[in-house]
This record gives sequence, C-alpha cells and structure tokens, in this order.
Amino acid sequence: MSKSPRHKLNKTDKRLLDTLVAAGYEHDKARDLIQKQVYTLTLADQRHVVSEISNGVNPTQAYSA
Repeated sequence: MSKSPRHKLNKTDKRLLDTLVAAGYEHDKARDLIQKQVYTLTLADQRHVVSEISNGVNPTQAYSA
C-alpha cells in the first residue's frame, strides 16, 4: 500500500491540524482534510470552518456554509 504524498505543514496548518484533532478527528483524516480543502479557502473562511467543526457541524456542511 502506498501512501499519498504529503505536503509539509506550515504554522497555520499545524494549528488547524491541532484544532481538528481536538475537535475529535483522527490525525490522518484531519491532515487529509487540510491537504484537500484548506488551500482553496481564505484565512477567514478557514477560521469559520474550524469554528463550525469545533461546534459539531459535519465537515462537508462546514465547507459548504
């Protein structure tokens, strides 16, 4: 089984990863969300998504809100 290549996390990514893990996500799943989704969002949108997820909103709903 080959793993998908991962980008190196910057400070913002690491904070977002820590927040997602604290909100109950598995580390690998949270990292995959960051790699797939975050770079299409502005910083304000990233904060909104993290806030929504931390409040229990489904990630798909948080990204579409």
